[in-house]
Amino acid sequence: MLFSLIGKIKNDDEEGRRFFCSLSSWNPRLFRLALAVAVIMIMASILSVQFMPDRTISRLQVGSVSPKEIRAPRSGRYADEADLMKRRQMAADTVADVYDPDPTALPSALTDLNSFYQAVSDARSSGQGATARSAKEIENGTSLKLSRTTITALLQADPKVLGQLQRLSERLVRIVMAQGIRNSTIDLDVAESLIARELKKTFLKERYTGAVAELVRAVMRPNRIYNSEKTEQARMQAQQRIKPVYVPVSMNEIILEQYETVSARHIAMLKAVGLYQGEVNYATLAGLLFFILINIMMVAYYICEYHPAVYASASALLLLSMICVAGMLFSWLLSPILSGYMAILPVLSAIMLMSILFDTSLAMLMTAFFSLSIGIIMNGQLQFSILSMISGCVAVFSVRRIYKNSDLVQAGLIVGLVSFVTIVAVSLINGEALSIIGMNALFGMIGGAGSAIAVIGGLSFLEKPFGLTTHIHLLELCNPNEPLLKRLLTDAPGTYHHSIVVGNLAETAAEIVGADPLLTRVGAYYHDIGKIRRPYFFVENQMNQENVHEKISPHLSILVITAHIRDGVELARQYRIPEKIVDIIAQHHGTNLILYFYHQAMTREEGNRLPENQFRYGGPKPRTREAALIMLADSVEAAVRSMIKPTPNKVEALVRKIIRDRLSDGQLDEAELTFHDLSRIADAFIKVLNGIFHPRIEYPEVIDCRAKPGRRAIGVVK
Repeated sequence: MLFSLIGKIKNDDEEGRRFFCSLSSWNPRLFRLALAVAVIMIMASILSVQFMPDRTISRLQVGSVSPKEIRAPRSGRYADEADLMKRRQMAADTVADVYDPDPTALPSALTDLNSFYQAVSDARSSGQGATARSAKEIENGTSLKLSRTTITALLQADPKVLGQLQRLSERLVRIVMAQGIRNSTIDLDVAESLIARELKKTFLKERYTGAVAELVRAVMRPNRIYNSEKTEQARMQAQQRIKPVYVPVSMNEIILEQYETVSARHIAMLKAVGLYQGEVNYATLAGLLFFILINIMMVAYYICEYHPAVYASASALLLLSMICVAGMLFSWLLSPILSGYMAILPVLSAIMLMSILFDTSLAMLMTAFFSLSIGIIMNGQLQFSILSMISGCVAVFSVRRIYKNSDLVQAGLIVGLVSFVTIVAVSLINGEALSIIGMNALFGMIGGAGSAIAVIGGLSFLEKPFGLTTHIHLLELCNPNEPLLKRLLTDAPGTYHHSIVVGNLAETAAEIVGADPLLTRVGAYYHDIGKIRRPYFFVENQMNQENVHEKISPHLSILVITAHIRDGVELARQYRIPEKIVDIIAQHHGTNLILYFYHQAMTREEGNRLPENQFRYGGPKPRTREAALIMLADSVEAAVRSMIKPTPNKVEALVRKIIRDRLSDGQLDEAELTFHDLSRIADAFIKVLNGIFHPRIEYPEVIDCRAKPGRRAIGVVK
């Protein structure tokens, strides 16, 4: 509805003025509050849409069928869980079991061994000898599982040999158990091999070696105990060392075809791009609302503090809000369709428009806000915030001085090139593939360059309904073929040339004191257009004709002279001249006293004092630097042009006197010019005027020698 209204008033200035007059009739605080609430709600809605769950997608499960084609609204990455679990299982399988040493195993084994030999020695010393009875008693009295043959062989051994066998058995037990024995067949086989190898080194009889081997096997026991807890912990640590491999998901990539069976990989992809959400996260929505609220309050405070004219203007606040909302809205709408790097095009266009229409510092502040918001829209991906911040700053500075559409195109190319380099840099930091980097950088460059084209269209759409005055429009108004300037040239040629000189003077001074030079020049060109209706009442258009003011009273002359202000305002609005120029036309004489007719009236009244207010312009006084500069330039140009023989000293004295008179008369009270500014303005005027009204040499008469006798040829030296 709002855009249709703007479309209507775009072609109807009067309707546009009525619309904004109705805005200004609102209570200012109420209007600003309503506008702020509307912007906060719209912006919060834009940023929160992606956090709202899609019930169709959130119901998908592994094994279900997708009812529609699902594309990634933004880029992301996911971990391949199946591959990760496989690699982690392989890592866990390679971890060896953890065994703790058993310090009691060896002493216990040696105790059993020595106890057995002690039993054999006791049986021999009792006089029983190697009888079946004694062998059976030893077999029943020991816990060792030994054969009757082994016991009998040891009972029959000589005491000296028995001692050697005992020492050999102890040594073998120590050697075998020092290797570490687990409760496994492998370790037991290794131990038996070691025992056999060691026994081969001795020269004992076979019956003794067999007995020792069996005895050592009987007493040895596992001395490394399996620790299940430590083993599991080691396997978990091995699994944790295996990091997931992330697979990228590109924006607009098809995640699921229609009627495709959902797998675990599809679920992971949906989660990676923020599509797989269960319930509404109200905490997130509240955080977004507070984020927007804080930013809007900060921007409002900045505008109130540093741009009071914008803060006080309903139309300016409405325009700023529309640009802000439109930039974010179109970026959000384009993000699922275009590459994410091209989706910042509307934001860059909005930043450029703010820089052109408002102020670079305000545009810089909004760049920071847009950059944070773009990061949220793009699912928290930092590269988009970085790109928006860098490209936005470049965009602000690249459009500071725009005088024609080609300047905007050049600014767009600069922004596109910077976007290209920024994307390459950020992508290299993220370790992306070169093919993806090249494609993204190309999209970013297209987005940056395309933003300038959008700005050209935006300026033409917004300029008239909001009463904007851009440098491009001002340059168009400078064209001599503009209808109003053409009328001024043909109907009032003296005024036209006077306006050109005033424009040169005022523009030079504007560059020195920080005013807008182009606005000042255009304002000077149009400041006297009201003289078109009665051109011959003004001396510069009389062309050596009789001065009509000599035939009428000073009071009537005053009415005619001051009427050119009102006529100029009417003509400017008739020809749809911007309001800034109209204001200059209305203010360029302020409430100056028209001295010539005042003195003339005083003379006719034979010295009677007349009220000055009857011989003053109706105002208002200049309220901008540009209007004040045109007032001063208009006064000094007319005064210096009326001098008979201007010299540099005379010009300087006259210029400074006129400026002092305007200052003392209070005409510059509202123009925000300092005394230092006025001094520099005077210097600029003097420099330009001395270049225009410089003294000229008087050329002598020369005789043409080729002329016939009696005739003279008059000429000048070339």
